Amino acid sequence: MTIVMVKKKVIPKQICVYTVLVGKYERLNEQFVAKDSNIPLICFTDDIDLKSESWEIRHVPLLFGMDSIRSQRELKLRPHVYLPEFKASIYIDNSVLLSQSPARIFEQYFSESGFSIIEHSYRNSVLDEFLEVEKLGLDNQYRIREQLNHYKIECPELLQEKPFWGLY
Repeated sequence: MTIVMVKKKVIPKQICVYTVLVGKYERLNEQFVAKDSNIPLICFTDDIDLKSESWEIRHVPLLFGMDSIRSQRELKLRPHVYLPEFKASIYIDNSVLLSQSPARIFEQYFSESGFSIIEHSYRNSVLDEFLEVEKLGLDNQYRIREQLNHYKIECPELLQEKPFWGLY
């Protein structure tokens, strides 16, 4: 007889969901699926007039005054700095609407390693993501092409891999 011990996933009590909306380039999406949740939803923004029914608004200055893209990435990638009161967090892009409660998402994806990331749901390759970011003008065209060329030279096989949400 073989006994298998399964370690129970222990999700911290101090958890939140956060997004970053700087540069006033789009409207904030409300997260109505999370309205009955006790998990805080936090939106970092430089828009002093921004109001929300579902997000707690936290005003922040842009780290790089003339570069909202990199300012957004700083906030997005360093929750341990900007959300020190939380032990775990989920970042979602403003374009993402939650289809299930934040508690369910934590239950499904929380990792003991402290870092989890979800594969992109409709981009098939990193190259597809580069091309879409370029098409939508989400970053400087020169920077996009420069980075794409580095990938082509240094690790072209990565361009065919499935991308992850939130990384571009």
